[in-house]
Amino acid sequence: MAINISKLNMTHKVKRSSTFRDLIMTFIATTISIVFTFGTAQYLDYREKRASGRQTAINVILDIENNIQELDNMAEIEEQNFNLAQYVLGHMDDLESIPSDTLIDVYQYLEYFSELKFDDSREKLFHSSQESWKHINNPMFIELVQTFYYQRHQFQDFYNTDYAFHKPISIEEQYQISLQNNYRIADKLPELLSQLLKEPRIEYYITFSATRQNYYRETANEWRVISDQCKFYMGITDEELKEYVDQSEHFGRLVKKKDLIGTWTADMNDEVEELTFFDDGKFIHTYTSKTRTYAFSGAGIINGHMEGTWTIKGDTLVRVYLRNKYYYSIDFSNISYNNDQKEEVEEYIKLNEENIQKRNELAKADTTTMTRKNAAYINASGQMVELIRNEIDEEGNEQKRKSYMLRINEKK
Repeated sequence: MAINISKLNMTHKVKRSSTFRDLIMTFIATTISIVFTFGTAQYLDYREKRASGRQTAINVILDIENNIQELDNMAEIEEQNFNLAQYVLGHMDDLESIPSDTLIDVYQYLEYFSELKFDDSREKLFHSSQESWKHINNPMFIELVQTFYYQRHQFQDFYNTDYAFHKPISIEEQYQISLQNNYRIADKLPELLSQLLKEPRIEYYITFSATRQNYYRETANEWRVISDQCKFYMGITDEELKEYVDQSEHFGRLVKKKDLIGTWTADMNDEVEELTFFDDGKFIHTYTSKTRTYAFSGAGIINGHMEGTWTIKGDTLVRVYLRNKYYYSIDFSNISYNNDQKEEVEEYIKLNEENIQKRNELAKADTTTMTRKNAAYINASGQMVELIRNEIDEEGNEQKRKSYMLRINEKK
């Protein structure tokens, strides 16, 4: 019988092709397994290091920009105080007619408080984690940051040692002035400033105000260029910086209405507040605070009671206080004092009780409301709430203030 050679070869080819394909698939599967076992781990490690380096860079840039803002504020405050001082100097013959707030501002402008000390926590973190420099992998960025921190140290040293920045009224002199005027400096400021403003050291400090302003602004501009260069080299946008700041400002989730039902408290030693939120949208806010004075031991207790309505709008807790639901009381039953202080203490008690009574009477007739808005977040335990409010400081800058409430669990 003749053998079909072509058919035999075809069968052999099929078997060889199948075996080869199996070997190839086995190799591919093994290779993929190795990639997933080793390559993916290395890739994830690489990504983690790059993210760590980028976070370090963001923290440094925020440090630079915070210091820029600080110098901008110093320049603005310096200019405002200089203008007030010039106004007072132009009315030396009639200081009694100048508002006391203006005189106080000028006196405080001349007072020494403490040396300038920048917050160096981020600088220390940057220099202590040199491993992160490798993750940043940008020598130009590292050099710029080191330049900034060097300049910041130079600025701080110059500010604290140069006479142009030296506040003329020392802490010791402030103390002596307070003693000489029976602790009531505000009442004596027209007479006091009429003498101080004629002294060469005071004149020297005021004269160099423009120099200080220019120094603050020029340095801030130099640091602003460094900040922009850092952002450019690292590809970091202002939006990314803002998002990082927003994320780092709170760690809880947004509060829901059901989360707040119940009583919460904030205890700050001499002041204790309680807020009770009811399901029907009403709330009661009470507080207790202590008042003390040198004339007696112990403390007077001030109690306050307020009511209103509340709601949650987005991320914001909105409280509307009804002023005609305000009520205050004061209790001096737990104080003690010497007989020679009796008259002064009784006068103090009388004045406080009269003020409380007037306040209560005014509140009853007040039909207006007061609204308080706070971004509100609750932690994972559901037992603490973080309240954030925006405030404008004396220099007109917006500041975020945080406060915390703890849940009062009812006893079963």
